[in-house]
Amino acid sequence: MTKTNLNKMMLNKNLHIINKFRRLADIVLLILFAAASMTACSPGAESGADSPRLESCSVHGETCGGEDEQFIVADMAFDREIRLDEGLEDQLRVVIGGTRVDPEDIAAELNGTADLELRMHVDRVVTGALQITNVPGEENVEAIRTADGKTCVGEISVDKMIPSGVTLSKLSSEPGKVTCSVDSLPDHRCIIWLRLTDNGKPVVPEGTDTTDVLEDAVAVHEHEFLWATKKTVAEDMAETLNRYYSSGYTAEASEGTVTVSKKADTADSEIELQIYEG
Repeated sequence: MTKTNLNKMMLNKNLHIINKFRRLADIVLLILFAAASMTACSPGAESGADSPRLESCSVHGETCGGEDEQFIVADMAFDREIRLDEGLEDQLRVVIGGTRVDPEDIAAELNGTADLELRMHVDRVVTGALQITNVPGEENVEAIRTADGKTCVGEISVDKMIPSGVTLSKLSSEPGKVTCSVDSLPDHRCIIWLRLTDNGKPVVPEGTDTTDVLEDAVAVHEHEFLWATKKTVAEDMAETLNRYYSSGYTAEASEGTVTVSKKADTADSEIELQIYEG
């Protein structure tokens, strides 16, 4: 075989290899293009009749160990089956107590075919106010889509109070007096908002020029929630009530119960002690 023929064979072989890699590169590009198309709303897609809509959102707190493992969980239910794509954390603005939650502290996952769970890592919850909206300037939430991927969610708007986890139930009542039991404990570092009513109307706290009064409810701080018992929570409630209502009412705690009594004009007075959740 001549040197010329050998060079031609080598050249043809190299060209064959180059063409093979070009075809492989074309296939990779097609795959990448298809994947990119799956992660964004279709061109011109808008919120409409075929877009998923948020029907309800329930919120609760969780602690998975110590203070470093506190979470606020938002369970979001949509009106149809949804698909979750990447990037939702950066497409939502989540605010707790006036401070935006870092997207890196948010995790999202599907919980069924039409339900989405958002978990926000927190150190504490101050006022308990939670807002979840689109990031400013964005009309769509592209990461939440219909199951077929054709349309995405438009506007999301959630404005709720985060429950403390504490619940009360009424044990007994008589004119000018009520006794309630603490039935459950705080599930994260939080504020319990207590509201006292007299004949169905909120009693205005004394000294309202403070962030510890919200909509005629007063703040019971549960910083030591990991060691809280029903007895200590009842004592914290009684202490707070006496601080804000002492001119007309007295509060006493006993073994996980709270009793509030009116000092005067009790004959036609029906007192209620409630946990305010917005």
